[in-house]
Amino acid sequence: MDQQHAGYYLELEAGGELRLDKWDGVQWSLLGSDAGPYPADTWYTLALRGEGTHLQAYVDEELKIEVDDSAYATGKFLLAVAPGEADFDDVWVVGDAPAACPVVPSNGLNAPFGIAFDAQGGLFVASAARVSRVTQAGEVSFFASAGAPGDLAIDGDGNLYVVAEEVKTIYKIAPDGTKTPFVTSLEWPWYLGLGPDGYLYASDAADVVRIDLSDGSAELWLAGLAGDMVFDGAGNAYVLSRRDIRRITPAKPRFRIIYRYAPQ
Repeated sequence: MDQQHAGYYLELEAGGELRLDKWDGVQWSLLGSDAGPYPADTWYTLALRGEGTHLQAYVDEELKIEVDDSAYATGKFLLAVAPGEADFDDVWVVGDAPAACPVVPSNGLNAPFGIAFDAQGGLFVASAARVSRVTQAGEVSFFASAGAPGDLAIDGDGNLYVVAEEVKTIYKIAPDGTKTPFVTSLEWPWYLGLGPDGYLYASDAADVVRIDLSDGSAELWLAGLAGDMVFDGAGNAYVLSRRDIRRITPAKPRFRIIYRYAPQ
């Protein structure tokens, strides 16, 4: 490791020890440790908090290491595992950052629902009876009519796919705004997601179907699961189903729960 990666490192060692180390570009320094043990094949929630020169390391919201060090006040976040294999979920980095602000005033759209970006960074929003284009300055303009639209997806060629609830149809809208029915064979489509494999995925009643973008033909992909969905670069789908977030592997569609909401 070089000077570029200098900073503080919170680590779970293979032997079950928690360590807070500092790398200065030349050598490692141990700032603090906790013997645990923290056995493998177990989920842990790790947090490293810094305020001024004060560092606090937590495991499952319990303070384990607390030290002071003034070497680094700012920097980037790095997540890694070596050597070996580990799964990471729900990674959050928080700190001083611009506060969220509305791009479009609350009265600028009528009941917005679906939202998507094209390859050029253009923002499209489905709202009552229409799909709108929104500039970075928040200016809203009409793009296409869409009945009572639901979710949106955009392919690499700029074609937009939108669910029209009242006719149970997925429409295809070309970059020039021309709208044509694309999929009419589904029982109740609603949520859409464009996979890195080039297929369009849609929830249909209680299932997820896969749609060929060349001809609009649909086939069952995963039975008994439906909801809002996104894809990562490896082709895994993440579906919000009731109170669970489920991850579906692309090769053999199977899912596992990666997050479950438990009300306090």
